[in-house]
Amino acid sequence: MKVEEIVKNNTKVLTITKEFNNLNWPIVSTKYKNIPTIYYIIYKDILVKIGESKNTYHRFGNYRTEVKKLNENLIHSNNGSVLTVLKLNEIMSVGDSAEIYAWFIKPKKQFEIHNGRQVPITVDLKGLETLERKKHKPLLK
Repeated sequence: MKVEEIVKNNTKVLTITKEFNNLNWPIVSTKYKNIPTIYYIIYKDILVKIGESKNTYHRFGNYRTEVKKLNENLIHSNNGSVLTVLKLNEIMSVGDSAEIYAWFIKPKKQFEIHNGRQVPITVDLKGLETLERKKHKPLLK
């Protein structure tokens, strides 16, 4: 599998740009709120990150917060967003951009009936993320 396949098969949700001495991480659309997602961060045919989120809007907001802290030389948080932001800042040159693509996981139905009760259908995002990481391991840098 190549990066082109990820691009072709998923939805582009965000473009991050490197500006003079900082990263520009825009706000993602609220239409992606509360949609389970496997996401891919791609820079120049390099698969930088595969991640998962139950709420893409909130997750990318965390990245945006870390970018702001980096840009303002503030102490960063203690979460996974920091490593990705630092990596992008390190490998990108001024004027470059990285793209985020998302695989939105939408169950065809929200509930099943078990023993006469409505049971919500859940998605194993961690499991799907693990499968995607194994599948794309040669592309991850």
